[in-house]
Amino acid sequence: MCTIRPMSGVRRLRVSLVDDDESCRESLALLLQVLGYDVRAFASIEALLGVLPELETDCLLLDATTRGATGRELLEAVNDRPSVLPFVFVTGYMGGERQRELLAFGASSCLEKPVDEDLLVGALERAASGGKTA
Repeated sequence: MCTIRPMSGVRRLRVSLVDDDESCRESLALLLQVLGYDVRAFASIEALLGVLPELETDCLLLDATTRGATGRELLEAVNDRPSVLPFVFVTGYMGGERQRELLAFGASSCLEKPVDEDLLVGALERAASGGKTA
């Protein structure tokens, strides 16, 4: 197994991933790790909310259609944090109206599954640096 390490002196972007579909969650987590990201994966928003107060992350990557707690509940908890926590939505059901809803919800970007690697990297990097795109 090959281990990819970031260049010396370069801090790895910390991404917290929430997807209730185990295969999607594992695939995205592995892809991000191979690309050099520090990834924490969660099976539900509730699991993320359980560690949110002490969570050290630069960006959230959220499936827009997880079961259980909603993205709105997560955003309410995130908004209670002293610092802004950007997030990117991924969904298997993207349409013009759906994308507008997710962006209005506060997402930095919305991506459709299956996620294109280059689009994912660009969206995470922009979100972590405070940028916003469709």
